[in-house]
Amino acid sequence: IMSIERAVELLFKSREIAQGSEVFIFKIPAVRLNDLVDVVIREIAPKYKFNPDDIEIKIMGLKSGEKYYEELMTEEEVTRSLETKDMFIVFPQLKELINKEYLRGLGATDVHSSDYNSHKMPILSKEEIKKILYESNTLL
Repeated sequence: IMSIERAVELLFKSREIAQGSEVFIFKIPAVRLNDLVDVVIREIAPKYKFNPDDIEIKIMGLKSGEKYYEELMTEEEVTRSLETKDMFIVFPQLKELINKEYLRGLGATDVHSSDYNSHKMPILSKEEIKKILYESNTLL
């Protein structure tokens, strides 16, 4: 989860350094769905005169094909990627389309991970979730 402002900032940053055919994966913290639901209920329910503790949450479990985490970059993609403080840059499989030295000159380094999954990312606290939702005007 990230604010619209942060997403736009990273989008423009990736546009500035793009050469063509790369995939940019932004480094963002993960959110536990239960925490997000709890924050929304606790913030919205009182505005409609409901007691947040009276709202029942039904956990339905995973559906076929769903996972508890999001795989954002595979082991194979890591071998043709660089990273910056804010993002991973995955290059195309065609080696003639890759110019890693240009991005190394901008401060990009080799990826220091075997893959990139949401379960390996830092997790936002409920307070951080609430702050992002209010700053983005999602919770009014």
